[in-house]
Formats: sequence, C-alpha cells, structure tokens
Amino acid sequence: MCGITHLADRVGRIVQQHLTVDRKDFNAPAIGMDVEFWLTPRASIVGGFDWSQASKDSEYRDFVDNRRQPIQQTTRLREGSVTGGVRYALRDRGRAVSTLAWIPTRIVPYVGGGGGFLWYNLEQYGDFVDFVDFSVFGDLLPSDGIAPTAYVQAGADIQLVKRLYVTFDARYKWAKSKLDDVVWTGFDPLDLGGVKLSTGLTVTF
Repeated sequence: MCGITHLADRVGRIVQQHLTVDRKDFNAPAIGMDVEFWLTPRASIVGGFDWSQASKDSEYRDFVDNRRQPIQQTTRLREGSVTGGVRYALRDRGRAVSTLAWIPTRIVPYVGGGGGFLWYNLEQYGDFVDFVDFSVFGDLLPSDGIAPTAYVQAGADIQLVKRLYVTFDARYKWAKSKLDDVVWTGFDPLDLGGVKLSTGLTVTF
C-alpha cells in the first residue's frame, strides 16, 4: 500500500524559526503492506509495516556568510514502523448462498486501531551558525531512536474483480521520541505523529 505521510511538527520550532523549512516540507510518500486475518465475519486482526523518507534543502532566514552567500544545509528524516491492531467492518463482507458459493459485498467501510513501534533517523548536515561568536561551521547533526506508537483508522475496500479490491485508508498516529541530548540540546521531543492517507490493492484468499 502506498500513501502520503504528514510529518507535522517533526522539525523543532527552533529549526523552523531560523531555517527556511516548514512542517509541510516533510510530507512524504510512504510504502507499506498490511496482512489481515478474519476473526469473525466483521472483525479481524491486522499486522503491517511502512517506510517513508523526506529531505529538505534550506538556508538561514536572517544570516549569510562573509561573501554574502546563503548558509545552506539539508534536513533528512527517515522512518519505519511495525504495527498490529484490530479492524471492524461496518457492514457484512459478503453472504454465503450455499456451502460452496460466496457473494462478496462490493464496498465495505471499516474502522480500526492499534499500536506498535516506530524507528526514525534524523540527519541535518551542511553549514551552521555558532550563535556565540556568529562564525560559520560545517557539521552533521544526527539523531535516531525507537518510540511506541498508536493509531486509529477508517477506510473502505472496494471490489474491482472477484478477489481483488482497491483500499482507501486514512490513519492518524501518535508517537514522540526524545532527540539526542548531545547534538540537539534544548530541543523539544520529536513529534512523529500525523495523518497518513493511503491507497493500495487488497487480495483475499
């Protein structure tokens, strides 16, 4: 399943204040896969993973170097998650007309929720301003970690052919992780939550 992950508030307010970056710059395409097992005609358990990466070139808003050139850097955020949860269909997925025949429902809306773990890697590299003496220096500022995550979702499966469906899904997830104290001193925890809109193909067996 492919989608767009909204990386809201993933770059700290201090970074946004000084550099030409904004939280919308870190909206990124994502790719993933879910595996679903039916427990009842409407309830199921779901496990899945996804991966996304965003990169943004920037410069200081209020500072230039001694040649009056922009002071430039790049911020890159990579993220992967493994989750498990439950999903509930809001209508019957189909009906049996005999012991051997099954007629699937063409459109099946659903809701769900769950949790798991999220891994992230944040790197900012390029030239920076030392606010003690206002000198310019080159550096790499990394941080990575693992954080628990939880989510809620809603969507629909729409039948294309006998066993093939297209799935539209909207998900909101919560996750926060502490940044590296040595490199990112004074920054708030990294907010890894946000909205994910996705579409993909579902095959039933």
